[in-house]
Amino acid sequence: ESDLSLEMKISDQIKVLLENIAEIKEVRSGVIPLGTD
Repeated sequence: ESDLSLEMKISDQIKVLLENIAEIKEVRSGVIPLGTD
């Protein structure tokens, strides 16, 4: 039971991490304007 909750925590963290990486890539490729026009 504790193993499962740990696995869920880890998968949640990985999901957040992947979302952050995707966001950074979008910013770098200029999809999201940074306000420096």
